[in-house]
Amino acid sequence: MTDESKNKIAAAIEADPKLEEAIVRLVENPELRVISETLSNNPELQKHVAALLEISRSEDVALRRLDAAEARLIDASRNITHATLQARASKQAANVEEQVQAERKKGLQKDQKISSVSIRQQGKSRSRSKDID
Repeated sequence: MTDESKNKIAAAIEADPKLEEAIVRLVENPELRVISETLSNNPELQKHVAALLEISRSEDVALRRLDAAEARLIDASRNITHATLQARASKQAANVEEQVQAERKKGLQKDQKISSVSIRQQGKSRSRSKDID
């Protein structure tokens, strides 16, 4: 971590004391760390989780009715589900692609070994046939 980053963190904590409490909770709770890392690595999911949290904290007059709040929460949950499934599908596709590339590479190496062995064997059989003649 650079000195500049450390200074920014110190200034942010000084401006908002609750930030220090949040950082301590994050450090002490491995589940929060996993959530934080997951959201950091997936901006789309982060956007939807922020929207969900905003609904839960909102004092909007329209959300004072439980049915309106429930409808917004259901929509936000659907968005999170969609973003999560899309991220997982993309990750699985990347993993499959890596596996295919690895298998191709193994296949090429195996073919090269087979070719090398067969060339050596052909050379030996030619030299033996010359010895026999």
